[in-house]
Amino acid sequence: MGRESVWPLGVACVCVIMCTVWHARVTLATLTSGLQADMATWQVGMVAACEHAARALEVWRAWPQILVPSVVNAAATAAESGVHSLGHAVLSMLQMMQILVHIVCSSYKTLLLCTVQLVVQSVLSVLDTAAQAIAVAVHDAAHALHDVLTAAGEAGVGLADIAVDGLNGVLGLTGHTVTPPTWHEPDALRALSNVTIPLSLVDPFRAIRADLPTVSDLRLDAEDALDAALTAAQQRVNQTLVHLALPRPAWSPPAVPDAPVCGPEVARWLQEARPDIQRLEHNTRMYLLAMGASAAVVLLVVVLLSRRGAPAVPRLEKGVTEGVDTQSTRIPWWRLYAQWLLAPTTVVVLAGSAMSLLSHELVAVGVRCMSATLHHALATEPTRPLALDNAAWQAAVDQTWSDVDVAWADAEQTLTQAFFGWLNGTVVATHDVLHGALDLATGTVDDTLGSTPLHDPVSQFVQCVLGSKVHSVDSALQWAQAHAVVHLPRLPTMPPLPPLPLDAWAQHARTDLSTILSTWDERAMRYLALTRLQAVCVLTGVPSVLLLLAISITYTSSAVRLAGSARRLQAPAPAHADPCWRS
Repeated sequence: MGRESVWPLGVACVCVIMCTVWHARVTLATLTSGLQADMATWQVGMVAACEHAARALEVWRAWPQILVPSVVNAAATAAESGVHSLGHAVLSMLQMMQILVHIVCSSYKTLLLCTVQLVVQSVLSVLDTAAQAIAVAVHDAAHALHDVLTAAGEAGVGLADIAVDGLNGVLGLTGHTVTPPTWHEPDALRALSNVTIPLSLVDPFRAIRADLPTVSDLRLDAEDALDAALTAAQQRVNQTLVHLALPRPAWSPPAVPDAPVCGPEVARWLQEARPDIQRLEHNTRMYLLAMGASAAVVLLVVVLLSRRGAPAVPRLEKGVTEGVDTQSTRIPWWRLYAQWLLAPTTVVVLAGSAMSLLSHELVAVGVRCMSATLHHALATEPTRPLALDNAAWQAAVDQTWSDVDVAWADAEQTLTQAFFGWLNGTVVATHDVLHGALDLATGTVDDTLGSTPLHDPVSQFVQCVLGSKVHSVDSALQWAQAHAVVHLPRLPTMPPLPPLPLDAWAQHARTDLSTILSTWDERAMRYLALTRLQAVCVLTGVPSVLLLLAISITYTSSAVRLAGSARRLQAPAPAHADPCWRS
C-alpha cells in the first residue's frame, strides 16, 4: 500500500467509525425506548389494577358498615318480637293466675272447712251422742233404782201389815191392838226418780258444733293482696311492652387511612425514574461520541504519520497468481499476509468491527447501569401502600358485638324485673295465704280440741292434709322464682373479615415489573452479546482467513514454479536458443 492510498483509507476508517458509533447510538435508543414502552405498558396495567384495588378496598370497607348494623337491627327486631310474644304470654299467665288464685283459695278454704267440719263435727257428734246416751242411762238407772227401792218399801209394809195382823190377833185376846205402820215415800227416793245429768254436761258439744266457721267467715286480706299484686304486674308488663326498644349500639369503623389511589403514585414514580434512565442514556451517548471522536483523531494521527515515513509495501505481481515462474515476484507468505492485512478494505472492516465491539460494550455497560438503577428503585415502588391489615376492622366488629352483649344483658335484667318482678311479691303473698289457712285450721283444731284427747290426732291429720300441700306449693313457687328469667337471643357469630388480597396484588405488580425489567435486560444483553460476537468473529476470522490464504497461495505458487521448471528441463531447446541456455 503506497503513500498515496493512506489518506483515503483514513477517511474511510473515520466514516466507518462514525457509522459504528451511530449504530450503537441507535441500538441504545432502541433499547431505551423499548424499556420506556414496557414501563408505560406496565404503568397502564398498574393504574387499572390500582383503580380495581381502590374499588375493592371501598367495597371491603363498606361491607362491615352495611352488614354489622343490619345484623344488629335484625337481631334486635327478632328479640323485640320474641319479648312481645313473651310479654303477651306473661299477661295471659297473669290473668289465668288471677282466676286460679280465686279458684285455689276458694278450694283451699272449702277443703279446709270441710276437713275441719269433717273431723271436728264428727268428733263432736260422737261426743254429743255419747253424752246423750250417758244421760239417758243415768236417768234410766235412777228410775230403776227408785222402782226397786219403792217395791222393797212396799214389800216391807206388806210384811209389817201381816205381822201386825197376826200380833193383833194374839193381842186381841187380851183386848189390845197394834196399829199397823204406814209407808211414806222418802224424799231421797223421790229425788232418785228425778236424777238426770245437767244440760251443761250434755249440750256443750252441740253448742260447739253450731259455732264452727263457714267459708265466708275466713279472712280474705292475703287473697286481696295477691290479687292486687297480679293486677300491678299486668300493668307493669303492659307498660314495658308499650315502651320496649332494645338498644342498638352504633357501628364505629376504625380510624384507617382512605383507600390508596396508586395511579398518581405510579406516574410519579415513573416520572422520577425516567430522568435517571435519560441521564444514563445521555451519558452513554456522550461516551460513544467521545470514544468515536477519540478513535477518529487517533486514526487520523496514525494516517498522517504513516503518510510521512511509512515504507511502501511491495505489490504482488499478477504473475504470482498466474503461476508464472519469475524469480523477481516470489515473496514470502508473511509479506503477502501483511499486504492483504493492510489493504484498505481489510483495514476498514477490522476498524469497524473493533469500534463496533467497543461501542456495543459501552452500550452494554449503560444498559447494566439502567437495569441496576431500576432494580434499586423497584424496592421503593408505590404498590406498598396497598397492603392493609384487617385486624383493626375485626377488632371494631368484635367491639360492636361486645357492646351489644353488654347492652342486651342490661336489657335482660330490666325485662326480667318488669315481667317477673311480681313473682317475688306473689310468692310472699301466696306463702302468707297458704300458711294463714294452715294456721287457721291449726288454730281451729287447737281451740276446739285443745283439752281433749283427740287434739293430737286431729292436728296430725290437718298437717298431713294441708301442710304437705302448702309445702309443695312453696317449692313450686320457689322453682318458678329461680327460673323466671328473660333471655334475649344473642347475635350470630360474626364471620371473620375476608382477607383483601392487596398484598398479593402488590407482590404481583412488583413481580410483573421485575419480570419486565429482567426480560428487557436479558433481551438487551442477548442482542449486545450477539453484536459483540459478530465483531469478535470479524476481528478474529478475517486475519485468520487472510493468513490461511497467504500461506496456501505461497506454497501453491512454489509448487507451480517447480512443476514449470521440470517441464522446461524436459522440453528440447529451440533452434534459436542460446547455447548457454542449453548447457
